[in-house]
Amino acid sequence: MATQDVNSLIKDSFDVIGLVLVFAFVLFDIRYPQIIKELERPIPPKERTSERRIYRQKFMRVLLLSNFPLVLGYGLLLYLFSPLLIKVISSSNIQLWGFDFLPSAFVMVFILIFLFFIWSAYLTVRVVKKVNQI
Repeated sequence: MATQDVNSLIKDSFDVIGLVLVFAFVLFDIRYPQIIKELERPIPPKERTSERRIYRQKFMRVLLLSNFPLVLGYGLLLYLFSPLLIKVISSSNIQLWGFDFLPSAFVMVFILIFLFFIWSAYLTVRVVKKVNQI
């Protein structure tokens, strides 16, 4: 595939998905402090069963309303961008200097989305472990 065709695909994808990226990053920014705050709260002692039940319900709510939307959103973005990433990598010449800006920027955005996905999945695993401890 010609470089011009790939650049056109990248421009079109950024036009369509740019707004979705903004919402995904804003959603992470909003949800992250809530998740961390809940993870830092100590688990009530075992003899306080009603407190533990309420605590577990709060954690399940965090899991369903904060963690899963993040993981699902970033996973969906990775799924949408992956075919184009393969086209970009297969049609690009890797250069340290004199690189084509648009494909390089696309790869960097993909890496950023991947890192957010990994971090969101890690937070989800931490929340699930804490739910299992309760």
